[in-house]
Amino acid sequence: QGIVTILIIVNCLLLAIGTFDFVDENPSTKSAFQTTYTIFLSVYTVEVAMQLIYHGPVRMSKDPWLVFDFFLVVVSWGFGASSSFRIFRVIRILRLIPRFHSMKVVTGTLMAAIPKIGAMLSILGVVFYVFAVMFTMLFKDIPVGTADGLSHDYFSRLDKTMLTLFQLMTMVNWASISREVAEYVPW
Repeated sequence: QGIVTILIIVNCLLLAIGTFDFVDENPSTKSAFQTTYTIFLSVYTVEVAMQLIYHGPVRMSKDPWLVFDFFLVVVSWGFGASSSFRIFRVIRILRLIPRFHSMKVVTGTLMAAIPKIGAMLSILGVVFYVFAVMFTMLFKDIPVGTADGLSHDYFSRLDKTMLTLFQLMTMVNWASISREVAEYVPW
């Protein structure tokens, strides 16, 4: 397991180095990186095959980390030639999580918290929807695009109002939006 962990770290470092221009500019360097990626993928394939033999298909399918390893290797072989799927090679670093107990505990805790986070997001969505309806009703009649109107259509429909509220919530252009609207609705 220690050797595979070191290989994953080295592979991720090579992926980072592979993003530099000198790799694509030099054909021999690019070929060396491609060969190295294939070697790493072969090692990962052997590891997954050994896991499959050791655990068996039924027990392996019950461990989400082993399923993740298997899926990642299959996808890497299936789409490895496609340049758009090469970006997913960096996901291999997630294979380190089950190898360290503390990382596994933190990941398990986050997974256990997902239902509660989902409930909070649902409440936020309801509040967001209520305010979007209110803002649409209050501000939909503000002129847009004319010399004395708003520069953008922020509130004419519910979807546009929700986008505007999201912008305001994330503070993207909130000052300019609020100044424009304040010219028509000073309160």
